[in-house]
Amino acid sequence: MALEKSGRGKGSEVVLIDKQGPGAGATGWLAVYPQPYMTGPLHAFCGKAKVWESDPVNFGFQQVGYVSVGNLTRKPICHAQQEQIESGYPSDLYVGKDAAAFLKSIWPTSELIAVMWSCTRSLQAMQVHI
Repeated sequence: MALEKSGRGKGSEVVLIDKQGPGAGATGWLAVYPQPYMTGPLHAFCGKAKVWESDPVNFGFQQVGYVSVGNLTRKPICHAQQEQIESGYPSDLYVGKDAAAFLKSIWPTSELIAVMWSCTRSLQAMQVHI
């Protein structure tokens, strides 16, 4: 009701997920995900990511990567990786044959153009080794 009164929506656009524990089922959301996180300034994302990464086990956080499989997304994914580096959020970028080799090492597939993988402290804290 408050959203509708303020002219900001009807509330039907809001999705609430509760799964018995902090962060349960919320992996990858960080409150900013879909595309804006990949193509825009990352200062807000990085601050939120640091909170989740500060205690990944208790927050139920599991780091995820991003896979781009088309030529149209190659430039944006390269730009996003540069933005991540500049924002102090580490990621690795694999392009062409390197992308295919990396992804096949973790998930068998074919016909890849680019892959970006963010492997951070949360994986280390959960003792996940890649």
